[in-house]
Amino acid sequence: MVSETFKQIVEETNLIEQTPLNDYLSKSLEGNKDNLCKGWDFLKTNLTTNLKEILLNPKYQEIVYNSDNVKFILDEIGISLNEELKNQLGSFVYVWKDIKRDCEKLEEENNLRNKLLKDGFIEQRCYSNNEEENKTIREQLKLLNELKVICVFDRDKIGLLGSFEIKEEHKGKLIFIDSETKFNKICFMPKGHTKTGQILINNFYYKEVKKIKLN
Repeated sequence: MVSETFKQIVEETNLIEQTPLNDYLSKSLEGNKDNLCKGWDFLKTNLTTNLKEILLNPKYQEIVYNSDNVKFILDEIGISLNEELKNQLGSFVYVWKDIKRDCEKLEEENNLRNKLLKDGFIEQRCYSNNEEENKTIREQLKLLNELKVICVFDRDKIGLLGSFEIKEEHKGKLIFIDSETKFNKICFMPKGHTKTGQILINNFYYKEVKKIKLN
């Protein structure tokens, strides 16, 4: 299934109409042949009519392996490419899968946020690059010191494809760490722990335990 966010990005991407695939790929390589990510910026910001239709095709999006995506595009358009351009088509597949993953992650974050806010959680920022905003955030975090909460925050995980972050719900308390640095520090201490916790860096959500209705 193609997410609405992804559809919107595809629809808003600059369209180079009536451009053959080989010309599109060749153009992406202009002045980029010695770079590690050859022409990726071009591939991300420009599409042909055919490529736009393919990206929005549910059958294409169901394909797992990049090599099979490349084959699908070549078969769909009915064209053969030399090795250099075929490799560049592989780069196209890769960068747009990356965009799709970002869109799906954003939608998941927004859906989770809406659910948590509906369930009575409060969203809290940890840091801002704006000095005045950061002072306000610091004062907000100070008020949370020793607060017993159910907290939803990012936890590092390791899977088959490497490390990743996932938001998890835990019960414990928040500890504000007074620091001389510009970065605000607040730690979540799990229930039953007195010394080991996790410093929260990204936005988190919390709900006071005393405000939770027991079944």
